[in-house]
Amino acid sequence: MADETEDTLEERLESVQRRAENFRELLKDGEEVTIAFLDGDVHVEESYRSKFERLHPKLYGRLLSIEAQMSAGWSPYVAALLLAGSFIFGLQLSWWTPLLGETACDLLNLWWFFLVLPVVLSFLATHVCAGWGAHVYRRHRAELLQLIAAAELDRDLLLVMLKGEEDLENVVYRLKLDTGPFPQP
Repeated sequence: MADETEDTLEERLESVQRRAENFRELLKDGEEVTIAFLDGDVHVEESYRSKFERLHPKLYGRLLSIEAQMSAGWSPYVAALLLAGSFIFGLQLSWWTPLLGETACDLLNLWWFFLVLPVVLSFLATHVCAGWGAHVYRRHRAELLQLIAAAELDRDLLLVMLKGEEDLENVVYRLKLDTGPFPQP
């Protein structure tokens, strides 16, 4: 029974391949479309995958992995706002008076400080996230450059190929800032 399924699938794929040959003149080199039959209608859509993803799947997968590792998410911002809220709440309840003194607590227990502290801590969280991204990029740089060279690309060509790839925007940004040296393909 398993052989029947494989033969049937193979025959189906051959039939689809013969029909797909009719599209040879309509498609440009490297283009990919999806043809689907749904609810009695035939739907043709442009492929969701980029040309770069199809040509260099291993490099693209590694770039996606590095991108995901570079993302710190919302945790630093949430932590900064919780820290600001705890400090402001502590000022209201006089928790910090023994540590900071009466004068400092009275000076900080004003409305302007309640606005400035969350902004400053959010700014610092932004810099922590950027530092984390730089650290992850540096940690994976050598391996990434080897994969780029193995794909017979160089950094500048890769940047042009990845222009507009929103899924890789942090890695592309770090590649743009990287001053080298870069191995030749």
